[in-house]
Parts: sequence; C-alpha cells; structure tokens
Amino acid sequence: MTRSVTERRVLSVIGGVIPLVFAFYVYRLHGMTDFINDYGPLQRNLLYLVTVGLLAWAGLAIDLLWRKKRDRAGAAVARFAWIMPVVAILLTTGFAGYILVPKYSGGGDVPPQLILLTTPSGHAVPNLAVSFYTAAATKNTLLWGEADGKLRHATERSAVRKHWFELSGLKPDTQYMYTVNDSSAVRFRTPPASGETFWFAAAGDAHVGNETSNTAATERMLKNIALPTNGYSLFFDLGDTAQLGFNRGIWQTAGDTFSPYTGSIPTAYVPGNHDTMLGGLGLYQRYLGLPASAGGDAPLYRRIDCGGAHFLLLDLEWELGTYTPAEKVWLEAQLKSIPPRDWTIVMCHTFFYASGGEEDGWPWYDNKAVINELTPLFKKYDVDLVISGHKHQAEVLRSDGVTYVIAGTLGGRPDTILTHTSPASLWLKQGVLGFADVTIQGSSATVAFRDADDKVLYRTTIKK
Repeated sequence: MTRSVTERRVLSVIGGVIPLVFAFYVYRLHGMTDFINDYGPLQRNLLYLVTVGLLAWAGLAIDLLWRKKRDRAGAAVARFAWIMPVVAILLTTGFAGYILVPKYSGGGDVPPQLILLTTPSGHAVPNLAVSFYTAAATKNTLLWGEADGKLRHATERSAVRKHWFELSGLKPDTQYMYTVNDSSAVRFRTPPASGETFWFAAAGDAHVGNETSNTAATERMLKNIALPTNGYSLFFDLGDTAQLGFNRGIWQTAGDTFSPYTGSIPTAYVPGNHDTMLGGLGLYQRYLGLPASAGGDAPLYRRIDCGGAHFLLLDLEWELGTYTPAEKVWLEAQLKSIPPRDWTIVMCHTFFYASGGEEDGWPWYDNKAVINELTPLFKKYDVDLVISGHKHQAEVLRSDGVTYVIAGTLGGRPDTILTHTSPASLWLKQGVLGFADVTIQGSSATVAFRDADDKVLYRTTIKK
C-alpha cells in the first residue's frame, strides 16, 4: 500500500470520528438535549455535520472495496475519500471555533449587582450579596451598612475574579448602602416585614446581544423597576438574559446593561436556554450564579422567602432536559414545607400553559412535557402563582386554581404567531414589551402587566 493511500484512509478515519464525537459532545452539554430536539435550525446543522462524518466513513468503505481498481471510477472514489474527511474536519473545526473562541476570549469587567440569597431561619428578609466579576484577579474592599449608621468593612483575602460579598443580618424595610473600593455609594431598601404589603417585578428574555432585541426598552424597564419611588422590593429575571450564553463579550454587555439598575434592587436570576446554550453554563454561573458549593457548582434551583411569600426558582429551560431527579425531589420537599396560608410562587424560564403557534418545528404553546410533569404538584400543594418567560409575549392564564403569567417581554423580539389559543388563557397581548408587577397584600395578590413605558395593560386579583 502506497503512502498516499495510507494517508487518505487515516484521514478518512479521522474525518469520520471528529464530527461524530463533537456532535455527541454538543448534545451532552447542559440544556442542549431540549435545544437540539426542539429547535429545527440547530438540529439540522448538527445533522449536516453528522452526515458529513458518515460520508467520510462511507468514502473509506468504498475506497477499501475499490482498492484494486485503477480505472476512472477508482480515481473518483479516491478523490471522494480525500475530499469528504477534509470537509468534515473543516466543518467541525468551524463549528467548534464558533463556540469556543468567544467563550475563551473577549469580555472584561462586569459591574456589581445585588443578588438575592436564601432567608436565614428566624429572619424576616433574605440575605443579599454584592457580586461582580473582573477580567483580571483583584482584591477588593466593601463598605456597607445602614444608610444612616456605622458601615461595616469587608476585604477579600486574596485576589480573585468572581467577587462575592454577602450581606447578612438585614432589617426589614430599611435603607442600606454599599460602596466597592472608592466607587460611588449605592443605596437600596430591604423588603418590608412579614404581613406588610410589598411589590415585586418579574420579566425575562432580554436577549442582550441579539440585533433584533430592544436594549433601550430593556434599560427603560429596569430603570422603572429600580426607581425607589416605584416601590418594588425585588426583581426576578426569568432567563435568556444573553442571546449567546457561550459568548463572554455578550455577557459583559448584559452586565453593563443590567448592573446600573440591578445594583440597587435585590435581584434573582433563573437560567434560560440561551444563557446556557452550547456550553454557556459556566459563563452563566460566573456572571449570575451563586458561588460554588462544597463538592461542585451551586444548584441552579433555589428558594427565597420574604415574609409570607415563598419563591421557588427552578431550572426549567425548555422542556424537561434540565429538570434533574434531585431538583424534582427538592421541589416537592419545598412545596410540602410551605404553610397553606402563605403564598407559593414558582419562577422558571420555560412556560407551562400558553397560546401561540408552531415555529422552527416546535409548537410554542401549551408545553405538554412540563404541564404533565409539574402541574399536578402545583395543584396538590396549592401553588398560587407561576411566572415564566421563554415565549416573548404577555399572557395571564389560569388552570386548576393556579395563575400562570408569561412575561418573556424584557427586550427580545416579541412573538406574533398565533394559531392556538390555550383553553387556560385569560388575557393575551402579543407584540408588546413589558414586565409583570405583583403586589402581595395579606390574603390578596394583584398581578398587573406593565408595558415598556410603565402603562398598565392588564390587572387581575388572586385570593388565598
């Protein structure tokens, strides 16, 4: 066997293996099972990649069968056996470069945000953390405390990139301030005591980094939510903050967009499918996630208590691909532990009941997988309110006594396709940007939807 023949066949083996291994790697990344299964364009691109790899194997097989032929057909087979593995390697390299280059290059400092943490036993309000990221490892100092009192001093022990200063022992309905190093002081107010009326806002799908997103409207809404005179105590971001979760530069842009506002209002994030796509989970955890726990990364689901309201933040990004057995056990345990007289509010990225239409090969309405899996639990344990995004529309629905709100309207291009109206729908508004405004007052809750200019478009009341 000549050297050129050996090289051609070795190249065919490599060209057949690389795309298949890479496709398997992508499929196994966090959240990508649902993304690939439900999103037609990505599914087709991976299928093309796998097909090219299989053609490289086919070229090798035909080349081996034709090994003694020296006619025109044999020459054509040899050319095919050369070309297909080269194409397979180039396509795989291009796909991998598209993912990995922006993941490991670019990006810089991300300003501080005020992150909601768990509520310690016996305390009226949750702990908070001042969190920010620097491209280079630095050592920082935080001064914080009541705005009219003595400030506490905290300095990091060593230079790090992800900075995390926890604020504990907070009093309800009290104005605090903090400053990082010599920066300007930031003021914020803690939520009121249990039994007092309080407001919170929720919305998702800003899709920062997408040219079709309205980032100016995103900033306008965040400004209204953070404005002290508007009275919001908490803000919940429902995911898809970034358009391409594997792109460090986009995460920096998202941080620059959100931090001027989320630096002064206690904020919690849930992961969306775009936030974690194609290996973006690590960057999501870097910029928005909680610090690593003992033995690994902090869970992407958690509970926040605020007086008589209990928020369960889930990792549900599309269907059930990210809903682990551990999360399932955790969720039922939390639901069981909440007194029936209290408010139980679930937050996640993907929607449950919804109106809409089919797009990119997937029905963007009544999400059967999550409906069948989770809504029986919501009914059993008297969940009051479920707020989610994923669909870029404003909708309020009700099923089995549970109110569902869709607010995937924080800046991403609004949905407009409507071929199916959910039987659970109470109100629907497409083509609009805005956010959910919720007031908890004793045994009554008011759910309103405000547009990007802060105008109320719809309002409904929930009774315990």
